[in-house]
Amino acid sequence: HLKLILLPAEKRLLNEYLSRGGGVQAAGDDGLEFLHVVSNATARATKGERWAVVNIFTDVDCGYCRKLHNEIDQYAELGIEVRYLAYPREGLESETASTMRSVWCSSDPASAMTRAKNSQRIAQRDCPTDPVDEQFALGRRLGVSGTPSIVTDAGDMFPGYVPAQQLAQRLGLSL
Repeated sequence: HLKLILLPAEKRLLNEYLSRGGGVQAAGDDGLEFLHVVSNATARATKGERWAVVNIFTDVDCGYCRKLHNEIDQYAELGIEVRYLAYPREGLESETASTMRSVWCSSDPASAMTRAKNSQRIAQRDCPTDPVDEQFALGRRLGVSGTPSIVTDAGDMFPGYVPAQQLAQRLGLSL
């Protein structure tokens, strides 16, 4: 894992970005609450008590991002809240970026994210609050070079897929 040396301004940038807004929508039929924060970071809430929050730069066409998403219940059961941030690896002009904009602009982002990560078509949508460019730029500034990239609030970065049990251990959670 890498330790990001976040200068106060960069840490403030990450925290401000993730905490901006305040509206929340709940959705999902899998027992998890999918939160769409108006700041445009999306989160999968935990089942039960929240012990940790991680911010994951994701790409809907990334194989390991799909693996992590398909195991999201395991993270939730361990009390790890996952916040997704868009990071289309092929760039902002790619088809992946367009799909990710549609996910964030969907009236049901939880279903749209799952469908997109399962290679299913989703309705093309645009919205004035499309966060993909801003989230991609934030990832670049923080040194993200691939997906998934897991960033903790403490500034630790774990590049690549990390199984739920291993992530819990890295976060110092007692299992």
